[in-house]
Amino acid sequence: VNQEGVDYYNRLIDYMLQQGITPYANLYHYDLPLALHQQYLGWLSPKIVGAFADYAEFCFKVFGDRVKNWFTFNEPRVVAALGYDNGLHAPGRCSKCPAGGDSRTEPYIVTHNIILSHAAAVQRYREKYQ
Repeated sequence: VNQEGVDYYNRLIDYMLQQGITPYANLYHYDLPLALHQQYLGWLSPKIVGAFADYAEFCFKVFGDRVKNWFTFNEPRVVAALGYDNGLHAPGRCSKCPAGGDSRTEPYIVTHNIILSHAAAVQRYREKYQ
């Protein structure tokens, strides 16, 4: 856990509330940590589902006393299509990309794992924080 990052978001949330602004938190906006890409090959591995659910639960626990509105993913289709079909976004995988990849299957595997990650995060929220 990056404590500086946690402190930053705590200050930001507190400031928003002081200004009368209701915070809405987005858990994923094209920013998968490199360590998870290296360990699991990112969204291609089903192991990422548990890691994302753990991350979401951490956010719910740390920020949930003040944040009541959550988004799991911003534009999940873009993550799959631009990251794994044509390689324009990280991790830059596609059939014709230097990084390798298989545009025939990887976008669908990624989409599947993102949907499962969304469901796992929602389940944890509903069971423990709603």
